[in-house]
Amino acid sequence: MNRQDVFEGVKKKIQNLGVSEAKITEEALLLGDLNLDTFDIVDIWAQCVKSFSVKPEVAKIEEISSVGDLVSVFYYEINKKV
Repeated sequence: MNRQDVFEGVKKKIQNLGVSEAKITEEALLLGDLNLDTFDIVDIWAQCVKSFSVKPEVAKIEEISSVGDLVSVFYYEINKKV
């Protein structure tokens, strides 16, 4: 799975929370630009764990501030399995 595929998967999960597709870029800040809260981020994380079938260390969630950070964590985990 390439990085763009991971981004598209993450983007869909964010859109499901009511965020406009136009706002969702790799640079967008989850708490600031997208107006998500910590519960939303945990929800997105759990959905990514389920749909990508990987389990990054939970401590990694504390390092995430942007959509790109989230994509990077899951992209790394997916490709680590290969």
